[in-house]
Amino acid sequence: MPAPLDESAPDTADVRQAWNDVAAGWQRWWATIEEGAHVVSAR
Repeated sequence: MPAPLDESAPDTADVRQAWNDVAAGWQRWWATIEEGAHVVSAR
């Protein structure tokens, strides 16, 4: 039996748009985040 449809779940297009809206910020800060997190990642 399939799971019931969750009407509160966001639409895929809405989720994609939300990620697209913040992508430039992630790209801009990626080097800084990577530099700060590499020690934790290595562990």
